[in-house]
Amino acid sequence: MGRLIRTVSTLKPVQIYGRLLTRLPSRGGVPLIAPAVRPRSGPWANPIGRPQSLIGRWQVRFLNETGEIARASQWNDAGKAKLWLYNLHYFDGLAATGTAEQRAMQRELATRWIAENPIGFGNGWEPYPASLRIVNWIKWSLGGQPLDQLLLDSLSQQVRWLNRKIEWHLLGNHLFANAKALIFAGLFFEGREAEAWLDKGLAILARELDEQVLEDGAHFERSAMYHAIILEDVLDLDNAARAFGMPQRKPLDRLPAVANRMRVWLAAMSHPDGGPSFFNDSAFGIAPAQAALEAYATRLGLSGPEQPGGIQHLRSSGYVRLDRGLAALIADVGEIGPRYLPGHAHADTLSFELSLGRERLIVNSGISTYAAGDLRAHQRSTAAHSTVEIDGENSSEVWS
Repeated sequence: MGRLIRTVSTLKPVQIYGRLLTRLPSRGGVPLIAPAVRPRSGPWANPIGRPQSLIGRWQVRFLNETGEIARASQWNDAGKAKLWLYNLHYFDGLAATGTAEQRAMQRELATRWIAENPIGFGNGWEPYPASLRIVNWIKWSLGGQPLDQLLLDSLSQQVRWLNRKIEWHLLGNHLFANAKALIFAGLFFEGREAEAWLDKGLAILARELDEQVLEDGAHFERSAMYHAIILEDVLDLDNAARAFGMPQRKPLDRLPAVANRMRVWLAAMSHPDGGPSFFNDSAFGIAPAQAALEAYATRLGLSGPEQPGGIQHLRSSGYVRLDRGLAALIADVGEIGPRYLPGHAHADTLSFELSLGRERLIVNSGISTYAAGDLRAHQRSTAAHSTVEIDGENSSEVWS
């Protein structure tokens, strides 16, 4: 009971009643016919690419695990981890370079997704994977793979569903992804309904830029991995705003400055090998690499921000970086994250990581799973971090 009280007392009211609202069934049907597509009025810069996940006819690979998607039931295979299934529904692989044969197979897979995932059923209709898929389908179209009417109708139906399922009970990076999808859809389509999606997404974005991006440029969940994901979101939104002639529309006009602050923070929180530091939930190969983000920012015409050397105190997020010769040290001297959203936090207070040149010498654990169990609990524990553990206790309460 004490743990429940300590947890609920830090939540925002919207998280409490929002959790109850998510359990209510949706009312009414969701229209299928898509609005008209808005003509593009500006250039679309190539976004960050992804590895090819469709590695053969109905053979896919995510998170270093190969699987099959030959049957409709495999979209929600109970034998696969939830995160693996989420990746299956993201359609990130549309951003991979591939042959004409692979493009045809990707289009066939998208057509199969429509036929084999009825509205509201399964992992693919949960708001987070729906948000990522909406954006990926639109980016695919902007990149030269036009969507036929079947895909357009399904895309608009997915947006209408998402519009009812915003993740107010979670907030954080999930809410940011929801807003991004609404903005992309509101820019891609035109008409009264599309303007309503755009207005709603922009209203959320205006609030969340102030809430989620701290003064020192950090994403407020204080994970270099999630920071990189959100930075890509900011760059994608700036790219879309330019493509549809709206870079001066508020709050889209703030995105270049926000991106530059975030780039400075990510550089400070990355090791000389170019990879992220392992504070809170972080791992290799999930978020775009810093070099890829910098190249994307350059394609968008953003100038490179100055990178201070010596000692950097990132006060808002609570980290310190020290560079001396070949040595680069990053230390956690702040809060674990936002009080109402500790889901990606670790008991890593006062931990540090140290590199000598491109070799990591002292590191935290990082993560390999979100599945509940002993491994997840250990990777979040104080014992898995380079800091002091007293009497076998975690420095912060870790339970779910």
